[in-house]
Amino acid sequence: MRVLGDKHTNLVGDFEKNYKSFENETEQYYNDILEKWKEVVKEKIVRYRQYYDEMLCQSNNSIEELHHIIGVN
Repeated sequence: MRVLGDKHTNLVGDFEKNYKSFENETEQYYNDILEKWKEVVKEKIVRYRQYYDEMLCQSNNSIEELHHIIGVN
């Protein structure tokens, strides 16, 4: 009976080690995905900000051009 108890204890210990290892690998996998996603989102924000600034500049230039054409100072 003692041998059976020792085997059970060893199996439970192995299970806990394997589970913790699996848990750590899974956590690392999702952390890596989140870090990559953050990089993608940052790039998109920078790109959209550039597009917005370009559009705003073009709009201001168009307004200034229109004012010049109609003679408004």
